[in-house]
Amino acid sequence: MNREPSNRDRSLRNARILVVEDNPDQGIVIRKALQQTFPDAQLVQVGTPEQAISYLEELKDCEWNIPQLIIQDLYMPQREDGWQILDAIRHFPMPICTIPVIMLSSSDHPDDIREAYERGSSCYVVKPFAFDQWLERFDGLRQYWWNTASLPTVRYSF
Repeated sequence: MNREPSNRDRSLRNARILVVEDNPDQGIVIRKALQQTFPDAQLVQVGTPEQAISYLEELKDCEWNIPQLIIQDLYMPQREDGWQILDAIRHFPMPICTIPVIMLSSSDHPDDIREAYERGSSCYVVKPFAFDQWLERFDGLRQYWWNTASLPTVRYSF
């Protein structure tokens, strides 16, 4: 899993990832796995829909601090709470509304997956059980979102 960073990896040093997870134990596991797979990223972790929306609201006027990726739990603790965050993100002004959102959930129910994409989720990941599986999932996300996809460009406005 350890490898030399690509040019794209180097260009994303200090990129921000917003993690929205209400379960403290899951939050610790997610943080540790992300720190190993996205070692140069700055992780911002919040535990409620209100905190996530408030954090993004604060960034509307300082675009250089917006996260390049959002990883959020769907059931926080209710599914409607996860939808609330996703809907709010997609209704923010540019460039916040264009941030890729990775939906995490223990649910593999087709209705949850379908609705996540219909509401604007960029990816849906079923939460694994073992830490090495978390590393594999996040390494796959890093390979795609850091090395393949074009993340939103931050345009500075003063």
